[in-house]
Amino acid sequence: MFSPPTESSRNKTALKYTLIKHLFKRIMSYQALQLAAEQVIAAINKTAPASISVDVLVSIKRQMEFIYKHTAAGNNQSAELPAGVKFTYAVLASRELTSPDELTLQAKINEVTRLLIGV
Repeated sequence: MFSPPTESSRNKTALKYTLIKHLFKRIMSYQALQLAAEQVIAAINKTAPASISVDVLVSIKRQMEFIYKHTAAGNNQSAELPAGVKFTYAVLASRELTSPDELTLQAKINEVTRLLIGV
C-alpha cells in the first residue's frame, strides 16, 4: 500500500539532493582547476619566457604542481599548505609577466586564481 511522503522524508530527500548537487559542483570545480594548473605547467615547459628569472618560473611551476597534485587527490589545496604559507604565484606572475608574449601565460595563471578562489 502506498503512503504519501512525510515532511521528514521530503526534508531528507531535499538534503540528499542538495548534498549531491554541492558535491557534483565541487568535483567539476576541481576538474577545471586541475586542468587550468596543468595548462600553466605545460605553457611554462613549452615556451618559458626568456625575460623572466628562472627562479620565478620554477616557483610558479612548483606551486602549480602542488595545486594540480592536491586537486587531483580531491583535497583543498589551501588547506594542504603548511601553517603560515600562502600561494605567491599570482604576485610573482603579476610582477614578472608584462610583455605581450607573456600575457598568454598570465591569462592562464589568472584562470587558476579565479578557479582557486571559487573552490
